[in-house]
Parts: sequence; structure tokens; C-alpha cells
Amino acid sequence: MIERSVRALTSTALLCFISLCSCFSMGAFSPLLPEIGRANGLADWQLGVVAGALGFARMAAAIPSGWLAGRYLGTTLCASPALMLAGTVLLAVSGSFPLLVLGRLILGFAYTLAPWAGSSPCSSTTGGRGPRSA
Repeated sequence: MIERSVRALTSTALLCFISLCSCFSMGAFSPLLPEIGRANGLADWQLGVVAGALGFARMAAAIPSGWLAGRYLGTTLCASPALMLAGTVLLAVSGSFPLLVLGRLILGFAYTLAPWAGSSPCSSTTGGRGPRSA
């Protein structure tokens, strides 16, 4: 019984950590958008496409990421932070509009995958009955 409680607490801590990393990096992008536009010489419509790519990727990846997390939990738990890192690196080193959009698309998929992968261990510790089951 104690081991099950520790496992549930560990899973919840993992979900909180993944959510913190995801939210922190999402919130850090908007203030940097004007600087990214100036540094890369982007037009306003290009900045809009770069900013909108994240939302589009999150929308398009919602169902596939849930399916992936349900079938390949270990892989998705490792892939989500790796994809976040890859997208961030692309944003940091890109000098062109297509690479900026690609970086935001990768980040959008990673941001969608992270909550699904993080919440799957939490639901499996309760037998799929939710947090209030005893």
C-alpha cells in the first residue's frame, strides 16, 4: 500500500515537472518575438506564421499524441523533452524563416505530447479510475 502511494506521488511530481518546463518555455517566447523579428528581418506576417505554428501543431497533434502515449509510454516520456530541446535549439540557431517555423512546429508537437505522456502514469497508478478512487 505504501509503495503504491509513493509511486503515485512520484508520477504526480513527474507530471508537475513536465508541466512546469512546458509552461515556462511557452511563456518565454512572446516577449522575444519582436527581437526575433528584428534579428532575422522578418515581416509582420512572417512573425504571425511563426507564432501561429505552435498552435497549429498543438491542434494537429492532439489525437496522435494521445494514441502514442497510450501505446508507447516510455518512448513518449523520453521523446517529449528531446523534442522540446530540438525545437528550442532550432529557434536559437535558425537564421531563416522556414527553420523558425519548423522549430515552432516541433515545439507544438512536444507541448502536446508532454501532458499526455505525463498524465498516463498518473492514471495507471489509480487503475484508470481517476484520482478519487480508493
